[in-house]
Amino acid sequence: MAPLRALLRSERGSALLISMVLIVFLTILGLALFELGQIEGLQSGASLGDARAFELAQAGLERAIRELRNGFLLDPYGSESWVDGPPTCSPACETGVYRTMNLTNNTLPASGTDPGGTFVIELKQVTVAEANNPISQGAGYTYPYGQTCIPSLPSNPTVCANLIFVRSTGTVAAGYPPGYQAVSTVQALVKAASTSFFASGLTAEMGVSNDPAIDGRVLIAGSIGTLGSDSINPAFRIDGGASMGMRNNWADLWPDTNTPPTLARLTPRQPICPTGISCGGGANLVESLGAEVKIYGNVSQTMVTLNGGTDLGINAMQTGDYGDVSTTVRKGKGRIDGVYVADGCPMPCTSAFSFDGGSAIYVDTNNYTKPYPDRPPKLPLNSQVNVTPAYPTTDDPTVINGTTYPNWWRDFFETHAPNLTGVPANGGNCSNAANSFFYNSSSPPLPPPSRNIGDALASLDDTDETGPYVLRGFCHTFFFTNKAGVLTNAEICWKRNFGSNPAAKDSTNLPPDSLTKPTLEFGIPSCSVPNGPSNPLLIQNLGRFRTRKSFVTNPNLTVQYRGAAIIGVDNGDIDIEQSLQTTCETAPPAAIANCGPDTFNGRPQKFPENNLLILIQRNGGNTDIAHNAPTTDLVERFMAYVFTEGRIRAWRQTNIVGSLRARQICFNSHSAVGCLGVGFGAGNPRFYQASFVDLRQIPEELPASSGASGDRWLVNVVPRFWMVCRRGPGDTLPTTPTGTCQYQ
Repeated sequence: MAPLRALLRSERGSALLISMVLIVFLTILGLALFELGQIEGLQSGASLGDARAFELAQAGLERAIRELRNGFLLDPYGSESWVDGPPTCSPACETGVYRTMNLTNNTLPASGTDPGGTFVIELKQVTVAEANNPISQGAGYTYPYGQTCIPSLPSNPTVCANLIFVRSTGTVAAGYPPGYQAVSTVQALVKAASTSFFASGLTAEMGVSNDPAIDGRVLIAGSIGTLGSDSINPAFRIDGGASMGMRNNWADLWPDTNTPPTLARLTPRQPICPTGISCGGGANLVESLGAEVKIYGNVSQTMVTLNGGTDLGINAMQTGDYGDVSTTVRKGKGRIDGVYVADGCPMPCTSAFSFDGGSAIYVDTNNYTKPYPDRPPKLPLNSQVNVTPAYPTTDDPTVINGTTYPNWWRDFFETHAPNLTGVPANGGNCSNAANSFFYNSSSPPLPPPSRNIGDALASLDDTDETGPYVLRGFCHTFFFTNKAGVLTNAEICWKRNFGSNPAAKDSTNLPPDSLTKPTLEFGIPSCSVPNGPSNPLLIQNLGRFRTRKSFVTNPNLTVQYRGAAIIGVDNGDIDIEQSLQTTCETAPPAAIANCGPDTFNGRPQKFPENNLLILIQRNGGNTDIAHNAPTTDLVERFMAYVFTEGRIRAWRQTNIVGSLRARQICFNSHSAVGCLGVGFGAGNPRFYQASFVDLRQIPEELPASSGASGDRWLVNVVPRFWMVCRRGPGDTLPTTPTGTCQYQ
């Protein structure tokens, strides 16, 4: 028994020891849990602080966009730029590094549990070279997407007027959370884009019925926009197979039967580096039309229908060579820039798109599900929420040269443009002082028929040159009031040195090819001094505008024009049944890549920068291009801008070059009402967008140039160029979009 008692005596105090061990363990565990709670609290506070810093940075970015937009619109029309300020920076804004933007009120005060904070905006201007060819920055390939920009002429032609990098850093007020400073930085490329209809290619609406706004067999090189309605189904329908569809370049315009070719009359596009391709050393650069599809509607309906293997874009980064490759190798962009439909839809977006016969969309990043951009060219903005949208018309209000006109047609155009409908020619500044349209070749002379300016514009033809009367041509001097309110002496001429009477010719600065092609001229103060789109002639012609000729004597006539004019047609139609093109002169030896300087003053002859005809049609009239003439006659090309409140119908094969805006646009359709299907014509039309290289130069005198919202320009982030800089605590931001703020 003794050993047992000894053993029991040896266990005395063990319970106390165990209890003490447990107390120590629980104490350590409690301390650990307490520490963990503190850490989690700090992390939660840090996360909340980071979120608030991010929101501060976003608020700064939105503020910067607002300031940039206001600064852009503050400049006079045609000279908008972010190069000459505002905005301003300290030190001055530049292209090499980010500079701090001068801002006031960049502090958000504390509110409730929110400690508030500040944001700092930095700006870096973009050079034309880095916008067009990102690889030019070096091996780092810093900016992986090319952007066509507007050079800031004349102050600094190497810097983009409408592109700028914006960096916003948000900082939460000190001490929240304790011991941690929450900082976040976002970076974006911001761009100003014109909202004018004529900055695009095709713009149509068709909101009254559910018929497509754009329909038919056609090749479209350029952008399309359908304003539509929530119930339109489809908004855009196109077929014709592999040779039709949509392109992002002018490759299909080369070659043509014109001499010099149509391509020579157009200013080459800026070369850019397409998405997903290396352009090291300047290789692989392409011309781009910036082609996009923008459709307003409802993705529960079919928005886009592609039939018979007709594609939007081509499955290649670039096209083959085109143009005068003996002097300059020109390639075009293959994929289109973007597809924006209604409020967007997730892939594969089968409800909004219908593909037939292997049709496909080839677009940058393969994404065609993005929503319709904010503030599209569909003004006023409140019309977008209406059940029945109110589309822009010639009766809408507008702001021109700082003056508000409640009704464009009544208050601006009718008060500035003379009505030449029934006005006889007065001889103008022509040396022969001719006021008769006809040269009388009969013997004895016959009395000439009555003719006036309106009749001539209603039928730009030659009459029957085998008969007693030959349409000799005319000069007519008149006055119009330009946008600045200045009474301006101008002249319009037709076939100024044409016809059979040598004594009736005026040879002062004659247009090129005027001996072989009848030419319509616009000039200030006379036709020998052609004017440009910055000061277009304003003319009312309340009847028709037609280029037609007797199909028996000369069915394939080509009519030319030189100078710039806006001609308003009210209650009449526009009927183009003969080729209508701009003049073009090439210095010897003839260079097919470029229209040479004018013989009078070295003035280039490009469309639309120098020579531009704009036809404005109201009250629902139709514009027919290669529509009514026999199928054996050719309308090889039509070069002009058209704004119509009716339909545009192109029946047969023709090259339409310029920009079109209509209620509905029908291709290869011969219906009196609507499009009603395709296949009625001989050959398929082709459309080629020809916008101003500098979109600031679109004439301010046009209708809907500024809507009720006052938006001439949309200022927003360029897709794919918004990012959160991957910075850590205490990290120093790079001076350019590299490192933690790098686009890779």
